[in-house]
Amino acid sequence: MAISRRTFIQAGSAAAGATVLGVGPATQWFGLTPDVVHNPGTEGVKVVPSFCELCFWKCGILAHVNGEGRVTKIEGNPAHPLSQGKLCPRGTGGTGL
Repeated sequence: MAISRRTFIQAGSAAAGATVLGVGPATQWFGLTPDVVHNPGTEGVKVVPSFCELCFWKCGILAHVNGEGRVTKIEGNPAHPLSQGKLCPRGTGGTGL
């Protein structure tokens, strides 16, 4: 079966549209919403959801950021479906990098 140029472009456009529409719910599902969660226990420290880039697993993290913008603590994000709140030693040691 030969695929025409028009069919190829339509399929590519549909795939690109599905990708763009799927990005919004995926970030919320992984717990990576841009909202900043304030921790009431420490004054001036914000907890920012992100993901670890120290290995290929890309585990979800919660980074504790002080008023100067420096990360003081990294812990696992319990809302992340892959890591489920756990980090390897690389991830927890990420504050020193």
